[in-house]
Amino acid sequence: MKQGSARSFRWAVLAGVAGFVIGFCPSLAAAPPNDNFTNAIPILGFPATVTGSNVGATKQRGEPDHAGNSGGKSVWWTWQATNTTQVMLTTAGSSFDTLLAVYTGDSVSNLEEVASDNDSGSNGSSLVTFQATNGLVYDIAVDGYGYTPPGQSNYQVFSGSIVLTLTNAPATSPPSVSLTKLGYNPIIIVPTNLTLNATAATSNTNASIVEVQFWQGTNLLGSDAASPYSLTWSNVPAGVYTFTAMAVDSVGASNTSLPMTLNVTWPPRLSLLSVDRQTGAQLGLSGIGQSYAVDASSNLVDWVPLATLTDVLSQATCADSNATIADRRFYRASTRSFEPGWITGWLHTSNTVILDGSNQPVYFHGINSSGMEWGSGRPMSTNGGYAAPPSGEYAKLAQWGFNLVRLPVAWANIETNPPTTNADQTLTHFYNEDYLSAVDQIVDQFGQQGIAVILSMHQWGWSPAFMLPNSDGAIIHGCGFPPWLYDTNTTTAWTARSNFFANADNIQDWYIAAWTNLARRYVTNPAVVGADLCNEPSTIADYSNTTPPCYLPLDGLYNRLGLALAAINPHLLIVMQQGPGTPLHNLPPCTNQMVYSYHNYPRNWPYDGLVWATNHYSQALAWQVPLWQGEFQTIGHLTVTTGPTAWQTQTAQMLEWCNERDIHWCYWAYQRSSRPLNGGGGTGPTDWDTLRVLQAGF
Repeated sequence: MKQGSARSFRWAVLAGVAGFVIGFCPSLAAAPPNDNFTNAIPILGFPATVTGSNVGATKQRGEPDHAGNSGGKSVWWTWQATNTTQVMLTTAGSSFDTLLAVYTGDSVSNLEEVASDNDSGSNGSSLVTFQATNGLVYDIAVDGYGYTPPGQSNYQVFSGSIVLTLTNAPATSPPSVSLTKLGYNPIIIVPTNLTLNATAATSNTNASIVEVQFWQGTNLLGSDAASPYSLTWSNVPAGVYTFTAMAVDSVGASNTSLPMTLNVTWPPRLSLLSVDRQTGAQLGLSGIGQSYAVDASSNLVDWVPLATLTDVLSQATCADSNATIADRRFYRASTRSFEPGWITGWLHTSNTVILDGSNQPVYFHGINSSGMEWGSGRPMSTNGGYAAPPSGEYAKLAQWGFNLVRLPVAWANIETNPPTTNADQTLTHFYNEDYLSAVDQIVDQFGQQGIAVILSMHQWGWSPAFMLPNSDGAIIHGCGFPPWLYDTNTTTAWTARSNFFANADNIQDWYIAAWTNLARRYVTNPAVVGADLCNEPSTIADYSNTTPPCYLPLDGLYNRLGLALAAINPHLLIVMQQGPGTPLHNLPPCTNQMVYSYHNYPRNWPYDGLVWATNHYSQALAWQVPLWQGEFQTIGHLTVTTGPTAWQTQTAQMLEWCNERDIHWCYWAYQRSSRPLNGGGGTGPTDWDTLRVLQAGF
């Protein structure tokens, strides 16, 4: 209908036996008084509620589509704000599916939208919130939702009675916003185009994120109005920059992310300043505000740390006294910037990714801390027992850049005596508080350094009750399950394992009880981020008599134990492994916190190591869960005399393969292993060659 018309017409067709009559008659429903923009009804006061109807209403020429829908039966009100405040406007109580829009402007064809909505209210009603400015007049349109019914061609518009309420908007909360971390404390080399990514969400009712702004210090780089939010800064010059992201939602609430500092730097430039056969070589290194490690080699294979140059702003120098006796010397420099303590708070999984509390990806570059898994309840003595890490380990691992420790513990140490049966047939367990307190202290020490901990219920050789050869051929006691469970005259380690996974005599209930008792100690301690349910369940320590993992019914234990731990602490990552061998195929995730783990001790890479890792990677993708290489050593450690000579290269290639696929990893071990980072129980010399390879894998 044309603008300004007061009524519409409809055709009527009357048919009869003798003939028919064609004519027209006025519409039965008259247009409401505020059908047109120029006849809008003022809303007086605040807060206020008005009523009306859009029955018989029309849409004017040049009138916008309200809330993105064509509508067709709009009516108008105006309201002048008497102060600057956040207001809410709703059609709740109306009898039909409404459209609602708020504008400023002086004509129906020249309006600027302030807010609009279709169905954010209840029962098809509409709801908007907006910042009203004192003295400004707002034009308010209420229309009916327009649609064409399925299988029909006639367009229809809802109409009926209207209830329009204007009131103060409820209190708002700032939206959440965070910048996505660019890897592990990244160092970005110029020239570069830097892409910043952010996540943002709002919890305010009927609100959405309007834009995310990207700031470098006090300079606005730009903004993005659509998720995923990102911005690319081209041709970034060298320098140290601090970035933030600010999210703004549709009710005007805003919030700024935590800052992220990035170092955009030139690659280190290493030069030979002078050579003297008596005093050695003098080296110069230039850089921008970064620390560098300088290594020396006489054959390009074996590298020795020469110096660490910290906070190099222009040029620093170092000397190589060994250059006086070497026929030739090679030098290399690389950036070193480790950030201890970057995993904070509880973690959770999203498909194959582990995220922190700010939904930022977390990658484990970890190390096993061996010692607490040995023995049967006594601390280490001349007769053996468990051993806490040496006092210097905690700070040293943080300084080296490890962000996670896998801490093996043992049921044999947790429960040194069998439970007693009460009169009502319930059990009373006696847990070793001395041992558990020692574990508490270890967790606290790592937590103070910002290193996260995954507890692993360990076994090697199944139990101290059994004596088996280790990798060096020495006959030693195993570790793991309490020796009081077994009569070694009638039971072997392999039958003990089979009986356990078959749940003979409900023995798994005792294991679950020990685990849950341990987990309760850390319900409020986010330093403990995960529980590795059972170490290498398919492997007994002789390296030859191994039941194929597909024959072990692991799913029963893992599902029961995983659910029990999740009930105590839903934040825990539940780590499930089957040990060396082919992956499991019948173990669906029992919680949404599951992490799939495997151990990798190949003789070479790629070859057997890659095949092994690929099988597990495929399984993790099929389950859509994160993957963790929970144990490994440098490639060829089992064949020191005949293994590959380029073990550094092959180990680095394996870590690179893992990093490219977001596979987490954890080296075995800091001490008490066949190739520790620190010998002598953790107090001996550092294996710098291995450490350099691992740090390169960060």
